[in-house]
Amino acid sequence: ITFMMAGGPIALPQVQAGKLRAIATTGSKRDPLLPDLPVFADTLPGYEITQWWVVVAPAKTPSAIISLLHGYDVYANQFDFMLHIVLAGIGMYLLVNQFVNDRKAAFIIGCSYMLSGFFVGNAQHLTFIVSGAWIPFVIYFYSQMYTSVNWRNTISCALCFFMMTTGGYPAYTIVIAYLLIVIFIIKIVSEFSTRNFELIKRFFLFNIFIYQWIYFDWCRSIE
Repeated sequence: ITFMMAGGPIALPQVQAGKLRAIATTGSKRDPLLPDLPVFADTLPGYEITQWWVVVAPAKTPSAIISLLHGYDVYANQFDFMLHIVLAGIGMYLLVNQFVNDRKAAFIIGCSYMLSGFFVGNAQHLTFIVSGAWIPFVIYFYSQMYTSVNWRNTISCALCFFMMTTGGYPAYTIVIAYLLIVIFIIKIVSEFSTRNFELIKRFFLFNIFIYQWIYFDWCRSIE
Protein backbone atom coordinates (compact mmCIF):
# COMPACT_ATOMS: atom_id res chain seq x y z
CA ILE A 1 0.00 0.00 0.00
CA THR A 2 1.47 3.35 -1.05
CA PHE A 3 -1.12 5.62 0.52
CA MET A 4 -4.59 5.27 1.99
CA MET A 5 -7.05 6.96 4.31
CA ALA A 6 -8.67 4.63 6.83
CA GLY A 7 -10.63 4.82 10.05
CA GLY A 8 -8.88 4.60 13.39
CA PRO A 9 -10.13 1.13 14.43
CA ILE A 10 -8.77 -0.31 11.17
CA ALA A 11 -5.49 1.58 10.88
CA LEU A 12 -4.42 1.85 14.52
CA PRO A 13 -3.46 -1.84 15.05
CA GLN A 14 -1.43 -1.78 11.81
CA VAL A 15 0.33 1.42 12.86
CA GLN A 16 1.12 0.07 16.33
CA ALA A 17 2.47 -3.15 14.76
CA GLY A 18 4.80 -1.14 12.54
CA LYS A 19 3.18 -2.37 9.31
CA LEU A 20 1.91 1.10 8.36
CA ARG A 21 3.33 4.58 8.95
CA ALA A 22 0.76 7.15 9.97
CA ILE A 23 1.19 10.62 8.45
CA ALA A 24 -1.62 12.60 10.02
CA THR A 25 -5.20 12.38 11.22
CA THR A 26 -8.13 14.20 9.60
CA GLY A 27 -9.86 15.43 12.75
CA SER A 28 -9.72 18.98 14.04
CA LYS A 29 -7.72 17.87 17.11
CA ARG A 30 -5.00 15.31 17.73
CA ASP A 31 -6.10 11.77 18.49
CA PRO A 32 -5.59 10.88 22.20
CA LEU A 33 -4.40 7.44 21.11
CA LEU A 34 -1.73 8.97 18.89
CA PRO A 35 -0.87 12.26 20.62
CA ASP A 36 2.36 12.74 18.69
CA LEU A 37 0.66 12.44 15.31
CA PRO A 38 -0.17 15.80 13.69
CA VAL A 39 -3.48 16.69 12.05
CA PHE A 40 -3.95 17.82 8.44
CA ALA A 41 -5.36 21.11 9.77
CA ASP A 42 -1.85 22.04 10.92
CA THR A 43 -0.85 22.31 7.25
CA LEU A 44 -4.27 23.01 5.70
CA PRO A 45 -6.24 25.21 8.11
CA GLY A 46 -9.91 24.27 8.24
CA TYR A 47 -9.39 20.78 6.82
CA GLU A 48 -11.46 18.21 8.71
CA ILE A 49 -13.06 14.87 7.89
CA THR A 50 -15.11 13.38 10.70
CA GLN A 51 -16.25 9.85 11.22
CA TRP A 52 -18.95 8.52 8.91
CA TRP A 53 -21.53 5.79 9.43
CA VAL A 54 -23.12 3.20 7.18
CA VAL A 55 -26.70 1.97 7.44
CA VAL A 56 -27.27 -1.48 5.94
CA ALA A 57 -30.47 -3.34 5.15
CA PRO A 58 -31.38 -6.82 3.85
CA ALA A 59 -30.86 -7.39 0.13
CA LYS A 60 -34.59 -7.54 -0.69
CA THR A 61 -35.64 -4.43 1.25
CA PRO A 62 -38.22 -2.53 -0.87
CA SER A 63 -36.81 0.48 -2.69
CA ALA A 64 -39.49 2.69 -1.11
CA ILE A 65 -37.99 1.96 2.32
CA ILE A 66 -34.45 2.55 1.06
CA SER A 67 -35.56 5.89 -0.38
CA LEU A 68 -36.70 6.99 3.07
CA LEU A 69 -33.25 6.21 4.46
CA HIS A 70 -31.07 7.42 1.59
CA GLY A 71 -32.88 10.05 -0.47
CA TYR A 72 -34.13 9.14 -3.94
CA ASP A 73 -33.31 5.98 -5.81
CA VAL A 74 -33.97 5.39 -9.50
CA TYR A 75 -37.57 4.27 -8.85
CA ALA A 76 -38.43 7.28 -6.70
CA ASN A 77 -36.88 9.61 -9.28
CA GLN A 78 -38.90 7.98 -12.05
CA PHE A 79 -42.10 8.27 -10.03
CA ASP A 80 -41.40 11.94 -9.36
CA PHE A 81 -40.72 12.52 -13.05
CA MET A 82 -43.90 10.79 -14.21
CA LEU A 83 -46.02 12.48 -11.53
CA HIS A 84 -45.00 15.94 -12.71
CA ILE A 85 -45.56 15.02 -16.35
CA VAL A 86 -49.14 13.98 -15.51
CA LEU A 87 -49.62 17.18 -13.53
CA ALA A 88 -48.34 19.16 -16.50
CA GLY A 89 -50.93 17.55 -18.78
CA ILE A 90 -53.76 18.24 -16.32
CA GLY A 91 -52.68 21.84 -15.85
CA MET A 92 -52.42 22.50 -19.57
CA TYR A 93 -55.83 20.87 -20.12
CA LEU A 94 -57.43 23.21 -17.57
CA LEU A 95 -55.66 26.26 -18.99
CA VAL A 96 -56.55 25.59 -22.63
CA ASN A 97 -60.13 24.55 -21.86
CA GLN A 98 -60.62 27.81 -20.02
CA PHE A 99 -59.86 29.84 -23.14
CA VAL A 100 -61.28 27.68 -25.96
CA ASN A 101 -64.05 25.88 -24.03
CA ASP A 102 -63.40 22.72 -26.05
CA ARG A 103 -62.53 19.65 -23.97
CA LYS A 104 -61.36 17.60 -26.95
CA ALA A 105 -58.95 20.29 -28.15
CA ALA A 106 -57.78 20.89 -24.55
CA PHE A 107 -57.16 17.16 -24.09
CA ILE A 108 -55.08 16.95 -27.28
CA ILE A 109 -53.02 20.01 -26.36
CA GLY A 110 -52.58 18.71 -22.82
CA CYS A 111 -51.25 15.37 -24.09
CA SER A 112 -49.03 17.15 -26.60
CA TYR A 113 -47.59 19.26 -23.82
CA MET A 114 -46.84 16.17 -21.73
CA LEU A 115 -44.98 14.55 -24.64
CA SER A 116 -43.30 17.71 -25.89
CA GLY A 117 -39.56 18.10 -26.26
CA PHE A 118 -39.46 20.26 -23.14
CA PHE A 119 -40.19 17.22 -20.97
CA VAL A 120 -38.63 14.51 -23.13
CA GLY A 121 -35.43 16.50 -23.63
CA ASN A 122 -35.06 17.56 -20.00
CA ALA A 123 -35.69 14.30 -18.17
CA GLN A 124 -32.31 14.69 -16.47
CA HIS A 125 -33.22 18.19 -15.24
CA LEU A 126 -35.90 17.54 -12.65
CA THR A 127 -36.16 21.20 -11.67
CA PHE A 128 -37.11 22.04 -15.28
CA ILE A 129 -39.79 19.35 -15.17
CA VAL A 130 -41.21 20.66 -11.88
CA SER A 131 -41.42 24.19 -13.29
CA GLY A 132 -43.05 22.99 -16.48
CA ALA A 133 -45.64 21.05 -14.48
CA TRP A 134 -46.75 23.96 -12.29
CA ILE A 135 -46.58 26.84 -14.79
CA PRO A 136 -49.97 26.00 -16.41
CA PHE A 137 -51.61 25.81 -12.98
CA VAL A 138 -50.16 29.19 -11.95
CA ILE A 139 -51.38 30.88 -15.13
CA TYR A 140 -54.75 29.09 -14.94
CA PHE A 141 -55.56 30.15 -11.39
CA TYR A 142 -54.20 33.66 -11.93
CA SER A 143 -56.40 34.08 -15.01
CA GLN A 144 -59.30 32.79 -12.91
CA MET A 145 -58.47 35.44 -10.35
CA TYR A 146 -58.36 38.00 -13.15
CA THR A 147 -62.03 37.36 -13.91
CA SER A 148 -63.17 36.40 -10.40
CA VAL A 149 -61.21 38.00 -7.57
CA ASN A 150 -61.75 35.71 -4.59
CA TRP A 151 -59.75 33.82 -1.97
CA ARG A 152 -60.22 30.41 -3.59
CA ASN A 153 -58.43 31.38 -6.80
CA THR A 154 -55.84 33.43 -4.91
CA ILE A 155 -54.87 30.65 -2.51
CA SER A 156 -54.80 28.09 -5.34
CA CYS A 157 -52.53 30.32 -7.41
CA ALA A 158 -50.27 31.03 -4.42
CA LEU A 159 -49.98 27.33 -3.57
CA CYS A 160 -49.08 26.38 -7.16
CA PHE A 161 -46.58 29.23 -7.29
CA PHE A 162 -45.06 28.01 -4.04
CA MET A 163 -44.72 24.48 -5.41
CA MET A 164 -43.00 25.85 -8.50
CA THR A 165 -40.58 28.09 -6.63
CA THR A 166 -39.59 25.46 -4.05
CA GLY A 167 -38.99 22.64 -6.52
CA GLY A 168 -38.53 24.29 -9.89
CA TYR A 169 -35.78 26.11 -11.73
CA PRO A 170 -35.42 29.75 -10.54
CA ALA A 171 -35.27 31.22 -14.05
CA TYR A 172 -38.79 29.99 -14.84
CA THR A 173 -40.06 31.45 -11.59
CA ILE A 174 -38.65 34.85 -12.50
CA VAL A 175 -40.15 34.75 -16.00
CA ILE A 176 -43.60 33.79 -14.69
CA ALA A 177 -43.38 36.45 -11.99
CA TYR A 178 -42.75 39.10 -14.64
CA LEU A 179 -45.64 37.75 -16.71
CA LEU A 180 -48.01 38.01 -13.76
CA ILE A 181 -46.81 41.56 -13.11
CA VAL A 182 -47.71 42.49 -16.70
CA ILE A 183 -51.17 40.92 -16.32
CA PHE A 184 -51.54 42.71 -12.99
CA ILE A 185 -50.80 46.09 -14.59
CA ILE A 186 -53.25 45.43 -17.43
CA LYS A 187 -55.96 44.51 -14.93
CA ILE A 188 -55.35 47.59 -12.77
CA VAL A 189 -55.41 49.93 -15.78
CA SER A 190 -58.59 48.39 -17.18
CA GLU A 191 -60.41 48.58 -13.86
CA PHE A 192 -59.14 52.07 -13.16
CA SER A 193 -60.78 53.28 -16.36
CA THR A 194 -64.12 52.04 -15.01
CA ARG A 195 -63.50 53.60 -11.57
CA ASN A 196 -63.95 50.24 -9.88
CA PHE A 197 -61.69 51.09 -6.95
CA GLU A 198 -63.04 48.41 -4.64
CA LEU A 199 -62.11 45.68 -7.11
CA ILE A 200 -58.71 47.30 -7.65
CA LYS A 201 -58.09 47.24 -3.91
CA ARG A 202 -59.04 43.56 -3.59
CA PHE A 203 -57.01 42.55 -6.64
CA PHE A 204 -53.99 44.44 -5.30
CA LEU A 205 -54.21 42.82 -1.86
CA PHE A 206 -54.62 39.34 -3.31
CA ASN A 207 -51.53 39.87 -5.48
CA ILE A 208 -49.58 40.91 -2.39
CA PHE A 209 -50.66 37.60 -0.83
CA ILE A 210 -49.35 35.67 -3.84
CA TYR A 211 -46.03 37.47 -4.11
CA GLN A 212 -45.22 37.07 -0.43
CA TRP A 213 -44.91 33.33 -1.13
CA ILE A 214 -42.18 34.11 -3.65
CA TYR A 215 -40.48 36.50 -1.25
CA PHE A 216 -40.45 33.99 1.60
CA ASP A 217 -39.07 31.28 -0.67
CA TRP A 218 -36.28 33.52 -1.96
CA CYS A 219 -35.39 34.46 1.62
CA ARG A 220 -35.27 30.76 2.49
CA SER A 221 -33.01 30.09 -0.51
CA ILE A 222 -30.62 32.87 0.48
CA GLU A 223 -30.37 31.53 4.03
